[in-house]
Amino acid sequence: METHTKGPWRVNERLLAIVSDEPCTDIHGAENVEHYGGYLIAESIAPRNLSIIAAAPELYDALRELLTDMVISQGNMRRAAKRDPDWEGCAEIIQPRVDAARAAIAKAEGK
Repeated sequence: METHTKGPWRVNERLLAIVSDEPCTDIHGAENVEHYGGYLIAESIAPRNLSIIAAAPELYDALRELLTDMVISQGNMRRAAKRDPDWEGCAEIIQPRVDAARAAIAKAEGK
């Protein structure tokens, strides 16, 4: 299930807006592609926030993939710690980052 309009999203600096080539039917008038230069995602955005909002779909996808890799790595670290004391505690060191990634993903998904 898609939780957001597919990316990539891009900036329309003239209108201080974020647009996509993917239709977004949630906003009345978003289909005015000629005016916005794409389907409207958001508008009236402070210029300093435009690029981070436009990057949101890519950040979301990258974080989900990274989280999967981190969880796999944690398991490998725990197994390595059973054989080599130098690995002791390594899996626990990244746990706060795993928790933060899970919380950010949940927030992005509206949970």
